[in-house]
Amino acid sequence: MKKIKTYKIFNESLKDKLKGKSKEEILNGPSFINKSKDEIFIQACRSGMMWLVLDMINDGADITTEDLDGLYFAIRFGHYKLVKFLLNKKEIIKKINKKFVNNILIRMVGKDYWVVKILLTYDIIKNKLSKYDLKSYNEYVNNEDNALDKINPIREGKLTGKIVDEYVLKNSKPFFSFLGESVEYKKVSNSLFWNFINRMTNLDIKFELNTTNIKSVNNSLNTDDYTLFLETFEINIDSVRYELKYSSALSNILDYLDDKIDNKVKFYIGFKMNSELHFGFIFNDKKYKIGYIYYQSSDFYKLRNLISKTNKEINLLDLSKRFKSKISTMVAINTLVSKYLSKYEDIKIYNSIVDDGFCILIECKNNDILNKNYLNKIIESNIKLSRVKYIINQENRKNKTIYYIIIK
Repeated sequence: MKKIKTYKIFNESLKDKLKGKSKEEILNGPSFINKSKDEIFIQACRSGMMWLVLDMINDGADITTEDLDGLYFAIRFGHYKLVKFLLNKKEIIKKINKKFVNNILIRMVGKDYWVVKILLTYDIIKNKLSKYDLKSYNEYVNNEDNALDKINPIREGKLTGKIVDEYVLKNSKPFFSFLGESVEYKKVSNSLFWNFINRMTNLDIKFELNTTNIKSVNNSLNTDDYTLFLETFEINIDSVRYELKYSSALSNILDYLDDKIDNKVKFYIGFKMNSELHFGFIFNDKKYKIGYIYYQSSDFYKLRNLISKTNKEINLLDLSKRFKSKISTMVAINTLVSKYLSKYEDIKIYNSIVDDGFCILIECKNNDILNKNYLNKIIESNIKLSRVKYIINQENRKNKTIYYIIIK
């Protein structure tokens, strides 16, 4: 009987590289070497390394060092278990002040909906907010409750979902009879979204970035539901039917078009500040959502050739750089400035695009109320400037002054 010949299929030289690093190797790495206990504690919070955080605390690190930077980074990077651990520490509780709470909440409103919801469950956070601020943040969280209730079971794989009218979702009314079973709007695979985009390419239609001023409002950047909303022009449904009828995933759109629209349909994509990119179609001025994905800045870059612009001078390539962080910052600053200036009736605030950058546009008819220095103080007192880059430009017109807070 022949002996089976065996082969060494594992490269011995890789063994050491695949082993987990020891504590000593980690502390001697570039992120920690020659750093103090406090600095290591902050870096461990940033990286979510609970064991190292505990080690540094046991070794005497100051967990409130650098104005609570450890807690700030744990929140900023979504290390929720670590956040809960730190928020129960007496030293942290004593050091937390109103400025810290406002700074982190304003920063995270445009970045991470989930962490805002979690933070608002802690009395130490809520007690540092004014009644007005607490109401504002609770409204932000409550406005997303429908989405939260639906996203959790979807992530657990309990729902399959179908296309659903956004109006039904928002108002919690009974679903239309032609939808059949109860449905939820859903997170879908990235491949389905790009299949949808490829179909739009085949139909030779583009999503319009509408920055035409109508009463000084940039349409694509000032909608109720989305931070950035792009829709196509109307297209004949015969063309849509031909393109979609052989797509197993998208052909159910045709069920809505056959008898419920005369001859035209539009499609849309919408970027939300909680990192969701929604897509669907519109008829009779009503949106029907196919689903959403979680987007990255690179997704806007990939879409740039499918976007038309009312302002031909906008450079979509430049606009796509740090796209996600820029629109989050725009929303955060808009929220902040709107809160401070809400009592003035002759001030209007919009999102806009200037010099290939997202910006907040402020119209003011009374120069005694507002100036660049005041705007700077509002931002600097609430947001860490090391994490936000912006400039403020001013333009004087006949009866008003316009300020542009441009995100860099």
